[in-house]
Amino acid sequence: MQTPPLGSHVELKKGVKGLSMQNEKPERLIALDVFRGLTIAGMVLVNNPGTWSNIYSPLKHASWHGCTPTDWIFPFFLFIVGVAITLSLNKRKERGDNQWQLLRQIMRRSITIFLLGLCLAGFPYFDRFGLMFIAGTALALWMTQPKWQDDPGEPINHRCDRYALLTIGLVLVAGSFYSFDTSNLRIPGVLQRIAVVYFFAAWIFLKTGIKTQATIAALLLLVYWAMMTLIPVPGIGESNLEQKTNLAAWLDNRLLGGHLWRHSVVWDPEGILSTLPAISTALLGILLGHFLRLEWSRGKQVVVMLAAGGAGIALGLLWDMWFPFNKSLWTSSYVVYTGGLAFVLFAVIFWLVDVKQWGRWWTTPFLVYGTNSITVFFLSGIMARLLGIIRVIGCTGEVVSLKTCLYDGWFTPFFTDGVNASLAWALCYVLLWLGLMWILYARKIFIKV
Repeated sequence: MQTPPLGSHVELKKGVKGLSMQNEKPERLIALDVFRGLTIAGMVLVNNPGTWSNIYSPLKHASWHGCTPTDWIFPFFLFIVGVAITLSLNKRKERGDNQWQLLRQIMRRSITIFLLGLCLAGFPYFDRFGLMFIAGTALALWMTQPKWQDDPGEPINHRCDRYALLTIGLVLVAGSFYSFDTSNLRIPGVLQRIAVVYFFAAWIFLKTGIKTQATIAALLLLVYWAMMTLIPVPGIGESNLEQKTNLAAWLDNRLLGGHLWRHSVVWDPEGILSTLPAISTALLGILLGHFLRLEWSRGKQVVVMLAAGGAGIALGLLWDMWFPFNKSLWTSSYVVYTGGLAFVLFAVIFWLVDVKQWGRWWTTPFLVYGTNSITVFFLSGIMARLLGIIRVIGCTGEVVSLKTCLYDGWFTPFFTDGVNASLAWALCYVLLWLGLMWILYARKIFIKV
């Protein structure tokens, strides 16, 4: 039995006393799927404007310190990852399933998501060695799935064939590293951070209890705060929170120089040190997952979630005075603030969807996005790259990208304001992927990662 993928639905058991499970029929926690779908739709929207020069302010990231609605999206997704970890792994943890097997599955999933992120970062500029790396890795991961575990009754020739294919995949990977030019490949990224955070959060969940998980979440935030504000930056001087001279930027440039975000060059918004507080974001989701399994009335659960969310927002705003909100640094105040917002938004969705059961008409589009979340994020990124590199003859007779041709021909003529044309493109892109994912949803195809 495999744990549900990050992009799949999860189930919530009713009738939980304390943190123990009872043998009752599971009920779908639709609210989590809706929250995930809303978050992914938001990601697609803000990542794909018609032009980056015309964007409404709430659809932009803060330039450095500060927090806009766009800055809520990524922490919301990591928060959802944490909730899903609790709901998907708790039963297996309680019944004493082999933890090494669980960790192996968690590691395999993390590696898969990380490699998807690398593929997205390098697309479409892979040479033949890059393609060999992708093919070899895919083959190796496929052959190590749990369904391929050794069966005592399996014919020896079948087992040998399986190991031979695994060996071929590993050889392809090793050969590609020998020749594949990765000198400018960005290593950090959105999917890469999801992979790393998922691995450590799931590992902490399996190895510790709820009190230890809460303690670790708090300690990571406090230690990161101390590191960023007290430790002098080597070669620069006193601690600071400036873009290019803070401790996190120094560490990124020191360990990943040449493999960072091309717009910043010397630091990365999904860098190494800032991953520590990002793990706390997922741990907050894990704590909410524990809470949802308590044998409380749903109305009481909603009230407590709203209160906890309000407290998180207030604490984050207070902490912001000493350690400012900053998505790129993933500051501790930002974690607490966005965690509080996630509690509040999830409570509202939970009350509307799972308590009041209002409105199938408005939840279905988000369910479509939420049940294939990693798939739509990855493929929408691939399509965006293709629209930018395919060259065609534009409206003026010049050679332009396919995106520019479509945008100038079908959007800018109908809007006097550039930001509205840019927003219209983004909304149409969201609707396009909603339609494509609806085909999978209607056929009950949920692509597992």
